[in-house]
Amino acid sequence: MYVTQISQKRCKNDLIRNLEKCAILSCLVGQREQPFFEDLILNEVAKPPVKKRVDWTLEVVPVAPPAEPQKPQEEEVGMLEEEEEDTLRDLRIFLRDVTHRLATDRRFREFAKPVDPQKVPDYATRIKEPMDLSTVLTQIDSRQYLAAGD
Repeated sequence: MYVTQISQKRCKNDLIRNLEKCAILSCLVGQREQPFFEDLILNEVAKPPVKKRVDWTLEVVPVAPPAEPQKPQEEEVGMLEEEEEDTLRDLRIFLRDVTHRLATDRRFREFAKPVDPQKVPDYATRIKEPMDLSTVLTQIDSRQYLAAGD
């Protein structure tokens, strides 16, 4: 309680001193000085600082021709070929597995073997490119599928 009273008294004293200073300052500034301070405070201080402007003249640089693509070295070509072979091998293994599952599934039994022309005589006239799962497996093994469109 005692500390609070002292700090309150101290704050009051500081406030009174600051107010007295403001009052003294306002008394010092009379009618004669007021336009000077108004101009100084309202106009000069409110202006942004003047920026130093340096005029640069930039020369026009011509566009450089595109660089020729670098030819890969023999080692890089060999590594890329090996990577591609590994990828194709993995894809063939996967495709063979999927095709084998389809061929052994009872639901796709009709597609496992080629169509017998004696049972369906007009099959060749209706179907332009006949295909069955056993033919697909044979073509996978003989590496005839190199892209998705094959």
